[in-house]
Formats: sequence, C-alpha cells, structure tokens
Amino acid sequence: MISLQLKKRKKLLGIITLCLIATGSLIDTNMISFADAGPGVSQADSMCTQLGTQVFKISNDSGNSVVQSGSFQATDGQKLTIEVTTNISGGTVDLFLFSPSGKEERLTFNSSNVTKTIELSEGTWAYNATGFFESGNIMITGATAGPGVSQKPLQETKPDSICSQDGTRVFKISNDGSKAVVQSGSFQSVDGQKLTIEAAGDIKGGTVDLFLFSPSGKEERLTFSSSNMTKTIELSEGTWAYNATGFFESGNIMITGTTESSK
Repeated sequence: MISLQLKKRKKLLGIITLCLIATGSLIDTNMISFADAGPGVSQADSMCTQLGTQVFKISNDSGNSVVQSGSFQATDGQKLTIEVTTNISGGTVDLFLFSPSGKEERLTFNSSNVTKTIELSEGTWAYNATGFFESGNIMITGATAGPGVSQKPLQETKPDSICSQDGTRVFKISNDGSKAVVQSGSFQSVDGQKLTIEAAGDIKGGTVDLFLFSPSGKEERLTFSSSNMTKTIELSEGTWAYNATGFFESGNIMITGTTESSK
C-alpha cells in the first residue's frame, strides 16, 4: 500500500514538473502541498491552472451593463490571454487596454466568444471596460503567462454609482498621490441636465484620458494634462458611464463632474 502511494506521488510530481518547465517557472517541488483540489479536479490540473496568473475578471453580474477598471504588473516576455464568454444582445462591451507607455488598444465584444493574445512589456498595464446591452451575460478574463509569472496583487476599482440631482457631484477622480489614474463608474441623468467637468492639475510627463459613454453608447473622449479645464456636456436620460486612465511622471490631478438642470 505504501509502495503504491509513493508511485502515485512520484507520477504526480513528474506531471507538475512538466507543467513548470512549460511555463518557465522554477518552484521547489518539495514545497508543494498535496491538499485536495476539489471534486472533479486532479491535483496536477489544479497546479497547472494556477501557473497562468489571472490579472482581471470582468462581468456584468447579471445586470445590463459593465463598468469596471483596474491595473496589473507585467514583465517583458509575458503574454496576456483574454478570453470572452458571452451571449449578450442589443449592445456591446468595449475593453480598453493601456500599455506602460500609454499606447491604447480597444477591443469590442458582442455575442461571439473570443480569445485573443497580446504581447506585454514591463510595467503597469491598465484596463477599462464599459458596455450596455439589452439582455444576456458576459465574462471577460485576462491571464498572464511566460517569464516572471509571479504578479503583484490585482488592483481593481469598484465603480461608483450615484443618482444625479441638481448640483450633485456625480464623480470625483484623482491620483491620490500616485503617478497613475485608473477609475470608473456610472451615474443617472434626466433630459435637460448638463454635466460640468472641471479638471485641475499640474501633472508632467503624461496625460489622463476620460471616456464618457452616453445611454445610447456614444463615446466622448477628453484628454487632460497640466492645464486646468472646464467643459459642459448636454445629458440625455438614462445611465452614463465613465472611465479614466492615465500615467505621468509627477504632479497631481483632480477631475470632478457635477450635474445641473438647464436654465
């Protein structure tokens, strides 16, 4: 009986070692725990699935919209695999990816499942996901693999949801003393209201982009740098969403949005 258990343990160690070699990771197999991986999942499969680190998981949580943002760390040579499982109809979801250098890539998802792989460079990557649809569900996951599998913990902002009233601040975006902005949220409006956006900052060596999405899905993009700015936008009735992303070398920035009825 003891001999049989030893043979099973050696076979399992061999499977795990192959998985580690395939991903370029070096782990001392003497430190591996052989706890139960759960019903229907072999211990070897459980270890292999953990070698690619999940850096984001975006979903609609059974609602008819997606508003989510966050960031993650990457190293040169890694790849990001994005997998989308969806059956939404009557709308789309946009995923914006921002590289450490500020380069933007936009992916649009509808009712078709998608798998896409992206080459990563070293540094902080940010993402913003926004979308509205009539029915269905969507799940978007991102997992990294390759050299330096170990990642810093996922940083994700919880979207704000504020009911709009006259003179009500519906968003407040800032860098909180850091050199990056990654924030998203949504708010309600009625016909005839206006949104006043005020930006005050002294950032240098970069910019911050604010994306506004109307209830019909129309997008407006505003870019802020070291200049203060005030802009007024006409609102229509329904749910508006926003995503703000930016990287810079120094300084601070504050962007506020306040609604009021048209006179």
